[in-house]
Amino acid sequence: MGWFDSKPVWREVEEPGLLPRLRKDQWVEVKVQGKTLLMVEVQGEVLAFESRCPHEGYPLKNAKLEKGTLTCPMHGYCYSIKTGALIQPETGNKLITFPVKVEDGTCFIKI
Repeated sequence: MGWFDSKPVWREVEEPGLLPRLRKDQWVEVKVQGKTLLMVEVQGEVLAFESRCPHEGYPLKNAKLEKGTLTCPMHGYCYSIKTGALIQPETGNKLITFPVKVEDGTCFIKI
């Protein structure tokens, strides 16, 4: 079985004080399995997605989050924060999102 055969598994997010920071509506950049991700809590749900815009790979750390929409600061591409779907413009790549679960105060990401 090679590396290409691996399936996503739940990985603990090892970031001290993560949940309290998310609850203050702050982005938190984390590294899980060598990937840089952004995490945020929206209406009680913890979300995670790649920290780069799929349009041209620009960082999303300074993206704007409003009414469930994430807007890339470089070119204004808008994505659904929950599904990753591109909202505007009408064609382009989807934002890569990752399932998150919280157990006993610890976050896990399926990656």
